[in-house]
Amino acid sequence: MSKIEVDTIEPQSGTSLTVGASGDTVTVPSGTTLTGASGSTVNIASGSTLTVNSGATIDDTVRSRMTLVSNTTVSKTAAVSSIDLTGIFTSSYSTYQIVINDLSTDGTSTSNNNLTMKLYNTSDALITSSINYVGRLHTQGGSPSDYGGNGQTSVALGVNIYGNTDTPLCGVITFFNPLKTEGRKNFIGHINFHNNGGTSSRMFTQGILQSNTAVGGIQLLPGGNATEINGSDSSLTSSVRVYGIE
Repeated sequence: MSKIEVDTIEPQSGTSLTVGASGDTVTVPSGTTLTGASGSTVNIASGSTLTVNSGATIDDTVRSRMTLVSNTTVSKTAAVSSIDLTGIFTSSYSTYQIVINDLSTDGTSTSNNNLTMKLYNTSDALITSSINYVGRLHTQGGSPSDYGGNGQTSVALGVNIYGNTDTPLCGVITFFNPLKTEGRKNFIGHINFHNNGGTSSRMFTQGILQSNTAVGGIQLLPGGNATEINGSDSSLTSSVRVYGIE
């Protein structure tokens, strides 16, 4: 096998340079870095394979910097009294996004069901004070309603939810620097659902933990007439996924 040692490769004419042909394999060895400079383009021809061995990296600064940290699933046939996500916040990331996908609240009535969030500290104990937040509920054709207050022990993420598995709720909660031990920890939430009358609703929530306690995780639990959380469809898996954002 022959070996070529050069510092720069440029096309003999034109502006296109081809490495390998259809069916070939181009390998980046262990310990090397393949860097695409700003404005550059790397095209992998049809039938070719780009292999990155263990220890090698591709410096791709424009890709998504979201990494899945945890994935909790809930089925329609196995309801739970709460979803406890402890130890999900670590020093690996400063921002976390929690994605709620197709959950349903159920209980003694299909009306006036709520979804509530509590916070865990890094010792997996619930934080019982110092949560300041405001939530605004928007309902199609109705006037906005405000919820929240200072010194709360929990946060209303959704209120007056129609407790029916055919109308699941979905949404996103974002935490910023949850492990800070000095100053406030901020979070925002956006949950979509149907209300008691089956009308489309959404609730925006923003708040802070006004203490020096670091936040290690969250608890999602039912409120109002709701007594349990379950999936929305027996053929699908509902989930709560946590992503770390670089």
